[in-house]
Amino acid sequence: RNSSSLTELETWKSKIHVLQQDNSRLLKENNALHLQLIKSAEGFDVEKRTSILLVKKLKEDVAELHMWKKQSIDRYVGVESENAQLKRRFQEVVTNYTNGLKAPQAADLIHASARGNDTRAR
Repeated sequence: RNSSSLTELETWKSKIHVLQQDNSRLLKENNALHLQLIKSAEGFDVEKRTSILLVKKLKEDVAELHMWKKQSIDRYVGVESENAQLKRRFQEVVTNYTNGLKAPQAADLIHASARGNDTRAR
């Protein structure tokens, strides 16, 4: 019976040794995976911060472009209004000239335009 107990003990020791080796290998693998996970998380944090900064910059760019667009539209509306006034004044000059009335002088048109007065000659 003693020899069978020794054999059984040796078998268990052998199994324990295999399990200890397996445990050591698994522990190393677990540590490597944990380190890889930490590095990945750090990388994602950097990418997240970079993306947040990029989004902030893009939002600022969009706001600036909206402002430029509004200024351009306002400027365009003003120029169109001025153009319409000049067309009306031109048409008045042509009509007056065609009807034999005295055409206003260029200086009169400029002064009247600046004051917003009627430029027709009387």
